[in-house]
Amino acid sequence: MTQVLQTVPRVSEYARAIEFGWLLCRQPLEDTLFNPSDDEQQVIPAWTAFNVSLEDGKIPRKSCVGYCPVIEASPTELPTVYTVLQRSLDMADQLGQDDVIVVFDQAIYAEELEILWQNEQRFNRLVIRMGTFHITCAYLSAIGKRFGDAGLSDVLIESGVMATGSVVCVLEGLHYNRAVRIHKVMMKTV
Repeated sequence: MTQVLQTVPRVSEYARAIEFGWLLCRQPLEDTLFNPSDDEQQVIPAWTAFNVSLEDGKIPRKSCVGYCPVIEASPTELPTVYTVLQRSLDMADQLGQDDVIVVFDQAIYAEELEILWQNEQRFNRLVIRMGTFHITCAYLSAIGKRFGDAGLSDVLIESGVMATGSVVCVLEGLHYNRAVRIHKVMMKTV
């Protein structure tokens, strides 16, 4: 059983302060008290570059991204997923890595879990994740389930923001673009 380490309060407070400072500095110029000119652009770097610049020359090493060999088979079949998992372990061994993070879409993730549950010892070095898109869709679905029956669907239909036939799919997280737009609109009106 793995032990979860408690975060050091001082480190957490420092991280929150840095994050808040970055958010304040990155505010769009039109949201500030000053009148921006048309040629002014954002001078504060993105989140990662901002945090790297705070490290006083301790620049992390460059990442190298490569592509795996193509497997000529259906990606949803168990033998294909098993091959991907095994090849991931083989690549980790070649690179001297202890653990491997593997990201799948929702359909393949379900197949992969079946394999993992049957072969826990063999694949215990794998950290399996579902892709960000499918996690976001599940999150949108959770929001829809939480607030849909509480009147969100009625508000969307009666305000004319959404048609009656689209509300169910949006609240279930099936129409990603519409769901994100609707939740942004609702967030601004609250």
